[in-house]
Amino acid sequence: MTNEKFQKIVLEELSGLKKDVGELKGLKEEVIGLKEDVGELRGLKEEVIGLKEEIVELKEKTDKMDKKIDAINEQTAWLTEFREEADKNIIKSQEDNRRLKEIVGRHEIEIRSLQEKIG
Repeated sequence: MTNEKFQKIVLEELSGLKKDVGELKGLKEEVIGLKEDVGELRGLKEEVIGLKEEIVELKEKTDKMDKKIDAINEQTAWLTEFREEADKNIIKSQEDNRRLKEIVGRHEIEIRSLQEKIG
């Protein structure tokens, strides 16, 4: 093998190595980018965990509010029933009062009539 052939082979090999090194640098940059992406994903994971905790808290608050609303609905139903009964009682009392006034009026007439007869 001649010196020129040897140098040519060495140069070709060196050129191939330079190309491989260039590709490795590109891979290194890609790995660095992937590491950054993983870091961002970890941050997103922490945010998702935080959101899940907030959702749980909101669900608990919603459950409490639902219970309070149920209690309000029960109280409203009871108050409505009470009002209806009170209205019925008031109407009945008004009717009874009207009847009593009629009776008292008749009695007054009868008393006057008796007073006139007595003297």
